[in-house]
Amino acid sequence: MAAGLMRYALAVLALALLGACGPSGAAEPAPGEPTPYNAADVEFLRSMVPHHEEGVRIAVLAERSEREEVRLLGGAIEATQVAEIETMSNQLAEWRQPATPPPDEHHRHEERPSTAPAELTSLEQATGAEFDRRFLNLMLAHQDDAIQLARQEVLAGQDPATKELASRIDRSRSAQIEQMLTLLG
Repeated sequence: MAAGLMRYALAVLALALLGACGPSGAAEPAPGEPTPYNAADVEFLRSMVPHHEEGVRIAVLAERSEREEVRLLGGAIEATQVAEIETMSNQLAEWRQPATPPPDEHHRHEERPSTAPAELTSLEQATGAEFDRRFLNLMLAHQDDAIQLARQEVLAGQDPATKELASRIDRSRSAQIEQMLTLLG
């Protein structure tokens, strides 16, 4: 019975996370019109795309878990982040902004959070319960970084659609963290 409830909860979480991905709806302004976005919006998208790509690389490793609920969570994270990468990349393209900052701009921004290669190697080498513990802890930290980036966007961004995406990321990653804490429990 408990396993069935866990599968149901994970399925509901996966559907909620997939609902967090949607088109931004913003369009390029006509000549002379004010830009609907600011530098914070662009930096958020530029930071989140590689952050999500890294998250996908971690999430696919969940297939190695012996626990179905960990595998389901990893699959839900992967699906959500792949869809969000597409949304964010499309938004940058629509704004005619490069996916990465020009070299002369890079020094003005903090480095985005990332997972150390040694942590990924350690995870890849782990098995059984140790793998699950490392995977969940690594993904917890990764999703917390996404929350922090999203909250910065909500405070500093200008584009309503990008700020809404950031709010959805905050809510969905917070729910994932709660789920992972339960799985670690």
